[in-house]
Amino acid sequence: MLEVGCGTGTLTLEVAERVGTSGEVHGVDSAPEMIRVARKKNTRAGNPVTFQVGQIDRLPYPEGTFDTAICSFMIFHMSDDVRQRGLADIHRVLRDNGTLLVVDGATVDLEASDSPWSRRGSPKPTAGVRRSPDWRRPCCSCAR
Repeated sequence: MLEVGCGTGTLTLEVAERVGTSGEVHGVDSAPEMIRVARKKNTRAGNPVTFQVGQIDRLPYPEGTFDTAICSFMIFHMSDDVRQRGLADIHRVLRDNGTLLVVDGATVDLEASDSPWSRRGSPKPTAGVRRSPDWRRPCCSCAR
């Protein structure tokens, strides 16, 4: 599993707890200071997670490395062209039939003609949006 834009590694480390020793978990972020914090957290947690500095549109991994990639709350920080190049590079590092989970406030058209997923074949990507009735408030009490 790869988390793109892992920040300080909180979600990456949570995924690593669930994956255990049966898989590999990697986090990449463009901010060296975030990676330093993630590595410190990982030292305390003792998980076999690799954190490294990298850009969404130039991921430092070979083609077809991952079964799953996650991007949470970072896609909306970038311009449309970087977002599209980033999605193309995530597509590159995912294995055939790999899964990309995007949790974000931005809308990304995975079916657009210039999206790598439009050429991927089957299965087609699916997307869902869950919002609270009043989008300015959190969906659950834990975020209050």
